[in-house]
Amino acid sequence: MLAGHTGSGTNHQFAMVRLNTNGNLDSNFGGTGYIVASILSSDDDINALFFNHRGKMIGAGRTHNGTNNDFAVLRLW
Repeated sequence: MLAGHTGSGTNHQFAMVRLNTNGNLDSNFGGTGYIVASILSSDDDINALFFNHRGKMIGAGRTHNGTNNDFAVLRLW
C-alpha cells in the first residue's frame, strides 16, 4: 500500500494505491489499483495509512475547511 495526495490543479485529494507482489497495480483495489477520495472541497492530505484489527484500511491526515485545517480520517474496506 502507498498513500499520498494527488491534485486536480487547484485542490489535493487523498490518494491510495495497492500493488501486487510484482509491482503492478492491483486492479482488485477500487477496480483500478488506486482510490482518490475527497473529504471536503478544498485541500486534503493523507499522512498515515494503517489497517485495523479487522483488516479495514484507515487513512488519516488533514482537510482544509476553507479557513482552517481539520483532522480527517477515511476508512476503506
